[in-house]
Amino acid sequence: MPAAPPSRLQLRAGSIKRVKLINFMCHSELAVDFRTQVSFVTGHNGSGKSAILAAIVAGLGARANVTSRGGKLSDLIKHGEKSATVTIYLHNEGMYPAPFKPEAYGDTIEIERVFHLDKSATYIIRSAKGKVISKKRKELDEILDHFQIQVENPVFLMNQDTCRSFLNSKTGKELYGFFYKAPLLDNLEETVATTRQKVEEGRAVVAQKVEEARPLEESIAMWKKKQDQCIRPESVEADIANAELKLRLKDYHILLRKAQDTEEALKQAEADVQQHKAQAAHDEARIPKLLERLQSMREEKEKITPEMAESQQALDSSKPKMAELRKATIMAQQALNAARDALKAEQRSLAGYERNLEEARNQQDLRDFDNHKIELENQIQQTRMDIEESRTNRNAFEAEKKQLERQFEENRAAVSAFNNSYEAIKRGIQELDRDINKYKDSGDSSNTVNRLGDLAVRQRAVIDGLVQRKALEGRIMGPCAALLNLTEEMYAKAVEKAIGQFLLTYVLEDERDRQVITNAFHSQRVPAPALDCTTGSGGKFAACTAPHPSVGELLTFKHPHVRNVLVDALDLHRIIVMPTPDSARKHYREDAGFPNCKHILDIQGNHHSKDSDGYQFIPNNRTNAVSILSADFASQISKLKNERDAKVAVMKTKEAEKAELTIKGNQLKDSIKRKNADIRKLQDEETKLQTRLTSFENELQTTRCAQPTDIQALVEEVDELKLKISRATEEVATLEAAFQKAKAKEAKAETNYNKMKEQAREELTRQEDLTSAIVQLEVKIAEKESEVRNAERTTTALENAVRQRQGEWTEATEECEKMKAQLLEEGVQERRLRVKVKESQEQLETMIDKMKASLRNLERDYENSWERCRDKLAELTKQKEEVEGQLIQAQEAVELMDKNAIIREHNFLTSRAKASEILQKCFEHLMQESASRYEGQIELDHDNKTLKFNVKAKAGSGGESGTGAGSSVKSLSGGERSYTMVCFLVALWQLIEIPFRVLDEFDVFMDMINRDTAMTRLIHSAVESQRQFIFLTPLSFSQEVLDDFKNNELVAIVRMPEARVMDDAAAQR
Repeated sequence: MPAAPPSRLQLRAGSIKRVKLINFMCHSELAVDFRTQVSFVTGHNGSGKSAILAAIVAGLGARANVTSRGGKLSDLIKHGEKSATVTIYLHNEGMYPAPFKPEAYGDTIEIERVFHLDKSATYIIRSAKGKVISKKRKELDEILDHFQIQVENPVFLMNQDTCRSFLNSKTGKELYGFFYKAPLLDNLEETVATTRQKVEEGRAVVAQKVEEARPLEESIAMWKKKQDQCIRPESVEADIANAELKLRLKDYHILLRKAQDTEEALKQAEADVQQHKAQAAHDEARIPKLLERLQSMREEKEKITPEMAESQQALDSSKPKMAELRKATIMAQQALNAARDALKAEQRSLAGYERNLEEARNQQDLRDFDNHKIELENQIQQTRMDIEESRTNRNAFEAEKKQLERQFEENRAAVSAFNNSYEAIKRGIQELDRDINKYKDSGDSSNTVNRLGDLAVRQRAVIDGLVQRKALEGRIMGPCAALLNLTEEMYAKAVEKAIGQFLLTYVLEDERDRQVITNAFHSQRVPAPALDCTTGSGGKFAACTAPHPSVGELLTFKHPHVRNVLVDALDLHRIIVMPTPDSARKHYREDAGFPNCKHILDIQGNHHSKDSDGYQFIPNNRTNAVSILSADFASQISKLKNERDAKVAVMKTKEAEKAELTIKGNQLKDSIKRKNADIRKLQDEETKLQTRLTSFENELQTTRCAQPTDIQALVEEVDELKLKISRATEEVATLEAAFQKAKAKEAKAETNYNKMKEQAREELTRQEDLTSAIVQLEVKIAEKESEVRNAERTTTALENAVRQRQGEWTEATEECEKMKAQLLEEGVQERRLRVKVKESQEQLETMIDKMKASLRNLERDYENSWERCRDKLAELTKQKEEVEGQLIQAQEAVELMDKNAIIREHNFLTSRAKASEILQKCFEHLMQESASRYEGQIELDHDNKTLKFNVKAKAGSGGESGTGAGSSVKSLSGGERSYTMVCFLVALWQLIEIPFRVLDEFDVFMDMINRDTAMTRLIHSAVESQRQFIFLTPLSFSQEVLDDFKNNELVAIVRMPEARVMDDAAAQR
């Protein structure tokens, strides 16, 4: 359960305070209060829990088909009633979101929706005091938008079908679909597609209008051509007047052009003056910066000078230290040479003493004495060699003894292992005898339970005790393996592969019995079996269309409910069985698909599948447990007898091998005894030789003491010189080490001296570079000062040119204005003055003469055709303008829609990217929490619209092993799948703010362990997010969980009343 709850409740504005139902679905009248942050609504199947979720969805304005309880609103009315009422009370207080119109509604908003059989539903929205505020759907939409409540979003209000679909999502596309629906990305994508479609429709309209305008343009051109052919005298006079006016305008334009050219020259001159002034100001402004930079370089140069002096001083001071170290090295070398000379002198003295000793011995008659001593030394040496040889032989015997003892121990271990194997074979024969006797009895379910093993018998004993005490509400059937009877034994391995995890499962008729059975097994300390319930099991999966039988078709049960449980839980109608592995491989390699086929098994129990990684083959590694439970007991007895005979033959062979191992063990034992006797004999001989060696050594010592005194003195002198030579050798080694140490110090000091010398050289180079840069900068400053003076002189000359241009422009402007005033007095419009005349003066004069000459010939040729062309042109022009106006409107509309489409598409892509980032970060955070045993990430492929998990157990957590990168949901284990899907759901909830979430029977499809883990994660998320959570579940809670809920003020359990028996008509509805 979650950690300690907050000190006070913090329900958000927009959360549900109360739900009240009247004549709604199975409830005549029901009121449920949700005053805590987490509410569990529990009750048996049929008690009307799901009706609460349907009421919340329908009461807040959703369509009837969203509730999954009917196709129209009248289907939600209780049978026999004419109307139904749903009243929902929402909190309207809190910091976020802000309350909705608090001055009108107060701290509570009451939303009432009434459903009628003969007409659509009506709304009544009241304040906290019961005052009617509105009866319009628009007010409800504003409330929902303000609190961000999405009643038709399946991720936040999940009914039974949605929960089942979510938990059973096994492909990346199904998981991606829930990610798409949570932040309403599907609505955004649909809006973008609709807008694009409207743009294409608008473009089609534009193309149509363009085609409509083309015939009008052709007609206008034709009538203009006819009108041009019809010439009137008035038009010729007008042309003459127009030509004369053009001639005068031509003169005006010449003057105007002159004035404009003068004005442009004046502006250019003024621009040149400003440019030169700006350049001069810019150069003048740069001079202080250059001077400042020059000053900084000089200061840096002055700063480097004392540093160079310090470096040179340090370099000079290091020279005496170098001389001292070199002197110490020379002294150490001299001491070493003196010690070596002394050592050589001692060695020469030793040689002299040894010669004197040899001469003294030669002068005396000591040959007998020396021979006796040599003889004693030889005897001592021989005795020692005999002792060493005896010890070597004894060690060899002991090694052989140890090897024999190891062989004996190995033989004894082999005999022990052989005895165990022999006893195991013997026990196997006894078990086969018992199985043969059992198969000889009848094949009813009780004997089948005995054959399933001791655990199944103990479990069945507990179940029978509960049935005898009448402690159960409904029947309990099982184990499933005891009820199974295969129609064809050859399919046994494939069936066992598909339903192996359900062989020891018991099936309940009443969900309330689950807790009673669990407590009974716990009290008797018997491992509880898996339990499932027949509620909602009807074998709803459609069979696979294939020429081969499915696993569901091969099953035969005495109780059909058990078969439905297996079919619903494992989708067995879509798992087909093929006769050989080759036929299954051929199916996938040739892509010969069978509709609705989920998996393929062969009769050997091998599993064949195909995913994004290609064809997969999973061999069967299970024992054939189902074949023992088949109906052909005679065949099973024959098989068991054959197996027993084979084991008896093996046992006889083992007995012969055991006799050989026993004989070999006795032989090794005798060899060990003989080796022990040889070793004791050698030890006795070593003792005797050791006594003899001691005697010889004592006699040799006595002989040495009897030698002459002068020779003894020489021997002592030789020994003393040898000791001095040894000490001198040690002193030479010590001086050698001191010399090497002094030499290393000298090398280190020389390295430091070279570094200081290199640093001084670098500082000198830097000073020279600064000096060169200072000289270059001084030259650049002088150049800039010269450029400033030149710019000032150029500016003065340009200002004189500007004054001259101003006089010329004033004169040209006055002459142009005078001619313009004359033309305006003559009635020429001002806009006409701005129209340029293309013809030259000579062309205009020639045109005027020709038009005056032809004017006299045109008066008698005038007819009414010109007026007729004029009227027709006016009519066609009006039609064209109308079509062009429509075309412009259509083009503007298309452009606006195209811009909207681009904006919406950009918003859609941005929202999808943001939602993906939030989902991935939240999921990774949830999976990496300290209380979690797993860690993982989400991989999104927006192009293919797929979602994959990468989940694995944390190192050292003891969790189940992960499946690797990019694993699909169906490849996850039970614990991984439950915790992964819960973390995925909590991450989806982070994408959109909504004050409450509702889950209907989310935990029905989990076992007790995964259910506790899922509930802990969901309640923890509710406490962290401070949002309201409502869980609808038919399952009861253990006493430990109930105690945790009682101690948590944020969690409440609402128990539904017992389900009422419905009449036949209501049941049919």
